[in-house]
Amino acid sequence: MGRAVVVAGSALPAAASFGALLRHHREAAGLSQEDLAELAGLTAAAIGALERGERRRPYPHTVQLLADALQLGAALRTAFIAAVAAAPAPPAPFVGRQAELTSLRAHLADAAAGQGGLVLLIGEAGIGKSCLARRFAAEAASQGAVVLWGWCYEGDWQPPYGPWVEALRAHVRTCAADGTLGCLLAALGHTAAPLARLIPDVAAALPDLPVHTPLSPDEERFRLYDAVIRFVLAAAADQPVVLVLDDLHWADADSLRLLRHLARSLAHARALVVGAYRDPEFGLTSRHPLVDTLSVLRREVDYAQISLTGFNHDELAQYLAGAAGGAGDALPVALVKTIEEETGGNPFFTHEVLRHLVEESKLVHRNGRWSTDHGAGELGIPDGVRQVVGRRVARLSEQTGAVLRLAAGFTGRFSFAVLEALCQLPEHALLDCLDEALEAGLIRHGGAPPRYEFTHAIVRHTLYDGLNPDRRARLHRRIAHALERVQDGTDTDRSAELAAQYHASASLPGADRGIPPALDAARRAHEAYSHERAASYLRVARDLAVDRPLTEQAEILCALARCESEAVELDRAPQTAAAALEAMGVTGAPPVARAEFLAGVARALKEAGASAAVWRPFVDRGLELVGDTRDLLWARLALLRDRFEPIRSGPIGAVRWLGSDAEAVAVARAGGDEEDYARTLEPLDSPTRDETRAVLALASTWTRPFAVMRALDVAARALAYRHGDFPEAVRVYEHLLAAGQRYGSIPAQAEALSNIGSTQIGAGRLLEGKATIARAMELVARLGPDHRLHLMATTRAIGVGYYLDADWPTLAAAGRAYATSEAAVHSPVGLVAAAFAALAATRAGDAVAAHALLRDVTSVAERMGPGAYAQSVALGAAASAAWELADATHAATYYRLVLELVDAGAGCSVFGPLVLQLARMASLLSDHRAARAHLACARQETEALDLPHVRAIADYDEALVLLRAGDPDPMRIAALLDAAADAFLT
Repeated sequence: MGRAVVVAGSALPAAASFGALLRHHREAAGLSQEDLAELAGLTAAAIGALERGERRRPYPHTVQLLADALQLGAALRTAFIAAVAAAPAPPAPFVGRQAELTSLRAHLADAAAGQGGLVLLIGEAGIGKSCLARRFAAEAASQGAVVLWGWCYEGDWQPPYGPWVEALRAHVRTCAADGTLGCLLAALGHTAAPLARLIPDVAAALPDLPVHTPLSPDEERFRLYDAVIRFVLAAAADQPVVLVLDDLHWADADSLRLLRHLARSLAHARALVVGAYRDPEFGLTSRHPLVDTLSVLRREVDYAQISLTGFNHDELAQYLAGAAGGAGDALPVALVKTIEEETGGNPFFTHEVLRHLVEESKLVHRNGRWSTDHGAGELGIPDGVRQVVGRRVARLSEQTGAVLRLAAGFTGRFSFAVLEALCQLPEHALLDCLDEALEAGLIRHGGAPPRYEFTHAIVRHTLYDGLNPDRRARLHRRIAHALERVQDGTDTDRSAELAAQYHASASLPGADRGIPPALDAARRAHEAYSHERAASYLRVARDLAVDRPLTEQAEILCALARCESEAVELDRAPQTAAAALEAMGVTGAPPVARAEFLAGVARALKEAGASAAVWRPFVDRGLELVGDTRDLLWARLALLRDRFEPIRSGPIGAVRWLGSDAEAVAVARAGGDEEDYARTLEPLDSPTRDETRAVLALASTWTRPFAVMRALDVAARALAYRHGDFPEAVRVYEHLLAAGQRYGSIPAQAEALSNIGSTQIGAGRLLEGKATIARAMELVARLGPDHRLHLMATTRAIGVGYYLDADWPTLAAAGRAYATSEAAVHSPVGLVAAAFAALAATRAGDAVAAHALLRDVTSVAERMGPGAYAQSVALGAAASAAWELADATHAATYYRLVLELVDAGAGCSVFGPLVLQLARMASLLSDHRAARAHLACARQETEALDLPHVRAIADYDEALVLLRAGDPDPMRIAALLDAAADAFLT
């Protein structure tokens, strides 16, 4: 129309709403709704809806268009815009979910009483998992609980242990502000050091905190897990803790592994962990780390699962009335039914449909109620949630839509500064765009300084998936350049984000600029004990280096191979190592450098638990490269080779140790460092007492954790299983326990406690030993289900049960399962496991299984020889089983093998002096005189070692010998039985 509009001297209504102000200014200008619509580029229906209050919060862009069309002066324009800002957006309604809230409240009550646990919220995208978690968290906070919240974000850019860092860092800062941080960290003691690697605030609060010395990758991980667990438990000491981990379907493997470890420690804690993730149907595959985590959790902990579904009809009607912001006015029943059919009651989809209908003026608020003039078939509700989001985005201003499409290149939060550099808009224009997007409910902000993110991943994907591949690549490259230009202090994970953006735009020239940030992100992840995340960043660097010099590619491949080996990525590490070796060969790397690389990869794979078939080829290739040279590198490679001979009988078996390469041992000890020397100390060897004392003397001079702990472990095993010196073995294991605590090694502590418990039992301190073993098993539970130390749970329980009884059917099943597994058959302790299984089957009353196991145990034991590892323990268990079964079939063999051990200097096992087993076997062979002579020797040993519980067993056994021999002295037999009973009763 081109008509000038002048508004002067108009009296504005007091406290006018935006709709009233709009009508006032329009009428003062002499414009109809159609006239103003034409000037502003809007529809007359939209103008009418605004004036009637059917739309209370128009987009900022719409307000600007109206102010321009009305040609308002500065003061009137300010008041006009302020009228919109003064109208608060209605809060998102919380509807239904009462059963789910009741369940969560019950779990919180249990946690407050010291019985914590894990609850998982499951459902499709947009179903309300986060909303339910927020509502519950608010309730928990109002009741005095500490609420910690961590989010997982889509994409590989997220930092190591991202959700954990976010949750714990927030609590650290809260405690720092209220002055309680010092007490919290003091409760952690030496375990606070690993946290300082993750959370800078901890390092700032404890500047003098000693740095833990490096351990193996696995032990470093366990040390971090232990620190996090202790932090959560310390935070829950005075008040319950609710830890929410949202969007677990985007969590990295390291974060999920930490969740598994914490879940095992919640049963007796005042802590409740609430996790939320999408149902597998909506994005998870069988290879997703969350699927594996859930499978393990089902076996390990009794966690609760709450599945969320769409609203029912009544809940949907209530939700729509609240979301519409119409003072709770109900929507037409037919409309509710239509929306229910289209959305399935999904809250996010429903809310987007509602916004769509209001913005299209197909749903209006007139005469105090919501109504529509359109039939169900005329509403034009899009087929899916992405379609409705797409239509809503299309109604934004062109500039705001463009900004959101750029922001869709971020998979997590983004700052204003980076977005400004990306968009290159004037500050006020970008602020207007963000206001419009916030008003539309497509993004949200929070934190200080504020960071923005899309309200739901569906919104981001709707925008991002609409870009063709070339636009996506160029968008990611623009984001990378923006990140490089801006360092505003809010992007703590800038290297990872920058590497990810260059990786996503690798098809464009110049992608290799992402290599330095990728390497920096890998370094940071490795320092945070996140080896899998470090490997993912190194793979980014590898992909970006395809056009770089081959020497640089070889360096990256070598680092990646080592990292994948440390992360136990056995499906990747061998291939990467082979590629690295090839690249080194092409670039002319000397044989020594290639052999050193192979030695490092082989050692990492072996220590990570890979099978010999995986790492042995690298050792062999390294030895080929070394040739005839007999230097330290050769010794290191040679000592990696396992010199085992497999021995098998039926379903059971073991490997016999053939001894280390003597020349390699000598070279390593003469020219290597502490760790080289320590690796020459083999628990499977048969050291003399003097050699054992020499090892302990060396350990007292060493400083490296691996060397110290290995020496103590080897010496203690020799004292316990070779020399039968339980008191001295306990003293050495106590040193190992102290070293494990000092260095933060969970496996060393568990190993030490378990063996201390076994030696306490062997020494007759039965209840004390049982309690010590229970402490060890608590630590073993933190090491994951596949750790080798889990075998101790069964063997130690059988050892305790031998004196104090146990659940024998369960132990028999577990013992046989392990004894017949491939892991046991290819292990030096396979024979011990089979002998323990035979004893458990005997006690369980399964004579058939026990006899079958003893047959194979005997066959393997005969070929193992007296120098085999823990042979005294294996023969003690097997002979005890044969004695209790009164099975003389193998008595002669056991008598001979035990006698060889006694002659070799082995005196005791957990089942008492070996001479007691000689007495039993002699009795089974009907040599009762020899049996009584051996029993007399056994009594002397029990007296010398102060083993009253074994003396009681010797008394009982002699009574059986006398009975089987037909001894005519019933008084003697009765006295022996009374003495045995009295000893155990006291």
